[in-house]
Amino acid sequence: GESKDLLQGLPLISDGEDPWDPEDFVRYVVKWKGMQYAEMTWEYWVNIKRDAVNQAEDFWHRQRAPSPEDIRKLPARPHIRDFRKLTESPDYGISKMERPVADLGDGFKSEQQDNEKVVQEFRLRSYQLEGVNWLLFNWYNRRSCILADEMGLGKTIQSTGFLHQLYELPQTQI
Repeated sequence: GESKDLLQGLPLISDGEDPWDPEDFVRYVVKWKGMQYAEMTWEYWVNIKRDAVNQAEDFWHRQRAPSPEDIRKLPARPHIRDFRKLTESPDYGISKMERPVADLGDGFKSEQQDNEKVVQEFRLRSYQLEGVNWLLFNWYNRRSCILADEMGLGKTIQSTGFLHQLYELPQTQI
């Protein structure tokens, strides 16, 4: 029946071979070296364990929940009551760093004075600002989230804006 179909293709263990491992029937998605992601395959542990022990152990180590001791070492995250929704977009693209202006002796300066040059500033659109606020709200609430929408709506700048807001918080130590 159906269980016979699941076992088809698996090597049978005879006497004298390694004892049966209960994880032999766990399936892993495998991205093979030199192959495209479209060519990934599902493989049973019994078929790949001799070649992929380190990779599987690394995977399970990454999945391990942090110990209470590890959690205590983390800096305290701000309380949700400290969350403040951004009501307007910060300005992006403007450096706050003062730069010296060098006189090269030929009447030209290496950089123009700030009041002489046109500064291009960038602002988030309203829906992008809403996305940054949503990411921040979830972060304050310790919730995992995924920002997903149609292509071209600015997920990259929203993620960058979110990270910038975390950078501005002294508690994050970024």
